[in-house]
Amino acid sequence: MKKSRLSTLAATGVLAGVLAVHLGCIAMPDVKQDLKWEWPAGRPVSTKLLVRVDAIKKAGGGLFGFGKAPSPSTAGFLPDAHSVEATVLAGPEAVVGRALRFDLPGPEAARLKSGASAGLGLVDGGRILVCVAGAPPGDAAAQAGWLAQWSCPAD
Repeated sequence: MKKSRLSTLAATGVLAGVLAVHLGCIAMPDVKQDLKWEWPAGRPVSTKLLVRVDAIKKAGGGLFGFGKAPSPSTAGFLPDAHSVEATVLAGPEAVVGRALRFDLPGPEAARLKSGASAGLGLVDGGRILVCVAGAPPGDAAAQAGWLAQWSCPAD
């Protein structure tokens, strides 16, 4: 029994290490991985993911305004912020099946539809999201082909 637990713990550690390389931080299984949005600013995309958009909602103000988007004077301010939850369908093998959460500016969020597939472009070792696009409908092979051909705008 002890040997089985050690094997399970070791496997979990290996998975967390692989995710740390691909997504830039250590995450435990069954925990949503947060991505940070930034404008592309000419940076080339290093990782592309195909995701299923599970939910999109306008970022709420919370009780008494707690949880509202940061002040416009901070770098984290997103105009008309929307929170998105998604599941990775294709990309680096280590992240397929992972749940993601990220906030987007309203114009970017308008490109996505709940229940549909989308492409995400990441930079900085997979930690920073810089572009999104709705994927055309189709089977997994067609969408994987679209992802391979899709490129993010530079700005």
